[in-house]
Amino acid sequence: MKFVLQLIYKISKNKNSILLLDEYSVHTDNEIKKEANKLSIQLIFIPPGKTATHQPLDVNINGAIKSIGKKLDKKKLISNPDLKPNIANSIKTLIESKEKIKRETIVNSFKKANIL
Repeated sequence: MKFVLQLIYKISKNKNSILLLDEYSVHTDNEIKKEANKLSIQLIFIPPGKTATHQPLDVNINGAIKSIGKKLDKKKLISNPDLKPNIANSIKTLIESKEKIKRETIVNSFKKANIL
């Protein structure tokens, strides 16, 4: 988790940031909270049982990424039936899928989650 916080800090170029999290124990650990505070990352916890309606990734984005990823994988397998699933190919498909998500989809997801 500290690695994730450091990565956010680096990507945000040391500016104030917000991270939405569920209340999984590693996310609520005092060391993690201290590290986030030190890096100017505000942690916002989604209440238990509410991630489907309050976590933007769960509201609209994850489903779209899965749907796009399945279509990409199907095309790849049709063009190369010998292609074997592995972590590297899965990561490539995930990145390709994420890049196909429209900006409006992301904005609408945050709106539905009552964050915008």
